[in-house]
Amino acid sequence: MVRVNLILFHTRGTLGKERRALMTGRNLYIFAATLLLFSLVSFGISLTGIAHEPGSPADAVLWRTIGLFLLVISLIAALMAVLQHMFEQAERRVDAQRRRDRDHKRRS
Repeated sequence: MVRVNLILFHTRGTLGKERRALMTGRNLYIFAATLLLFSLVSFGISLTGIAHEPGSPADAVLWRTIGLFLLVISLIAALMAVLQHMFEQAERRVDAQRRRDRDHKRRS
């Protein structure tokens, strides 16, 4: 089972947490790309004669099903990465607005 840590809410403006959140998002993109590659390989195996080689499952439908499941999981991981980046960007904007408001109040 793959454990995915999402930092969607409640990250403060410290550099360490921002860097960790950025790395988590990148890891999700890499994970999604890897699963996509494996799904394409599975679809390719189902279309070629490799599925009829000794030692490999001869059922092309099995390879297509594996490819489909890997594709769906890949799309879910990519969606999670996109959502994480969106929440991070929104949080950075809220923090910047709070700092501007606080500085404006100090000057006034």
